[in-house]
Amino acid sequence: MHKKPTSSIALRVRNACILQVHGESKNGAARLPAIEAEMRRVGYFAKVHYASKDEMIKFTVNALKAKHDAIQRGVKKSERTKFPITAVEEIALRFNQSHADGFVYVAAFSFCSPSSIQMASNDVLHAISASDAAHGFLGGCHMQTNMLDAAAQVVPVMTTVSVLNESKNAWRMHYEALAEAHSKVAPHELSDPGLTSDETPFNTWRHHMVMDGNAGGCLAFAKTFPEANLVPCSRHMASNVKTVCGAQ
Repeated sequence: MHKKPTSSIALRVRNACILQVHGESKNGAARLPAIEAEMRRVGYFAKVHYASKDEMIKFTVNALKAKHDAIQRGVKKSERTKFPITAVEEIALRFNQSHADGFVYVAAFSFCSPSSIQMASNDVLHAISASDAAHGFLGGCHMQTNMLDAAAQVVPVMTTVSVLNESKNAWRMHYEALAEAHSKVAPHELSDPGLTSDETPFNTWRHHMVMDGNAGGCLAFAKTFPEANLVPCSRHMASNVKTVCGAQ
């Protein structure tokens, strides 16, 4: 990003940041709708997160700008550059061209198993979960939310693979899928006078979510599960103090 982006760079960025569903290709993301349908048929929760052309332009520009700003923080102030407006124009041009060709944009794919849905709805898991994201080498991220059963074994309750970098938008899709998949309240809790109709296995004051403190993730979680408790991970906090504050 130190150099002015060219059309070829903008094109490669576009290809790395989106999955393209095209009726004639039969490859890559074109298989996702069929995979989604088959997974749902056998009891899995599966959801393809579609995005509009304008959303994908916004997502891609935000991701590029975040990378640019991160690089600039390591450069002397006198040598820092602003995010080039030409990159925005080139990316918008590429998205407009592909949109005119009939492309449909997929931003993420979420899924979880029937057993995890049943365990969460029957309240056999501890009322605490943990979410984190792994970053892809060429962009995008893999978001995961896990819980523990009575034997302290990890139970994945939602997995999302996104072409977006870790951000509020990516986490929003993940948590919306989590809320949709685990929308049933445990039967024995229905008689609890303190439980409202808006509460679910996650959206309740009993539940605690452990996160690394990512700003976008925290905002997305608080909006999706306003009744739940957000707990910062002490290990991540200690690591941040060591690497960030220590560097200062």
